[in-house]
Amino acid sequence: MLKTATAKSKTTICGKNSSGEDNYTVTRPNAGATVDMVADYDPGLDAFVAKKNDATYILEAYNGSLTVRKSGSTDRQVSKDWLSLDNEPDGD
Repeated sequence: MLKTATAKSKTTICGKNSSGEDNYTVTRPNAGATVDMVADYDPGLDAFVAKKNDATYILEAYNGSLTVRKSGSTDRQVSKDWLSLDNEPDGD
């Protein structure tokens, strides 16, 4: 559904995982362990919001940027390459 790459990580959101969970999200930082979680879509932000342990991940659906909030700090990572299948032309 949505795929993005920033200078610090790559994130993918797909419709469902093998267990049937909606908006299954995988974030792979350039340094560190892969984080998999379920995200909820927030229409007010036009973003997918996921939480894992003490971190919140906000993936902006309109530009692919990723914001990570952890331990009182916020790291906004601007997308350098993103793709949303919902924004692609039908190709007719």
